[in-house]
Amino acid sequence: MFVGFLFTLFGIVVLGWLIGGNAEKRHLRKLAKAFEESGELMTEVRSFPGGAIPTNGAEMVVSEVVIANDYLKSFLASLRNIIGGEIHSYRNLMMRARQEAVLRLLHQAREKGLDSVCNIRLEFCKIGLGFSVLASGTAYKRQESISS
Repeated sequence: MFVGFLFTLFGIVVLGWLIGGNAEKRHLRKLAKAFEESGELMTEVRSFPGGAIPTNGAEMVVSEVVIANDYLKSFLASLRNIIGGEIHSYRNLMMRARQEAVLRLLHQAREKGLDSVCNIRLEFCKIGLGFSVLASGTAYKRQESISS
């Protein structure tokens, strides 16, 4: 009876791992496709690149993303924390949160009629089983897109 319980528990854990991993990969592909389709110029410099005219409607854009890890990955990360080393599930979680926050910046700039974002700043904060990412940047219209 106890062995049957362990097999059932193991089966549920493996099923959750497979479904969660598949959902995460699908979400990452969706983010990558959205970045390709966005076509905006992004930089992290402290100036307006791409021939921008700073006085021509530059605006600050801000986005925030809160993304959580599942209990299984958090449990495995705590075990990894005991022996040391890189915790891949947290790295992937932070990457997803960062990409989502920057993508939201780009969409916000497009909604305001601007086509580029520079001076992007990212702030991270661990919250429970997940992370919060606050992204901010300066959205502007490139000169070549103004003249055309």
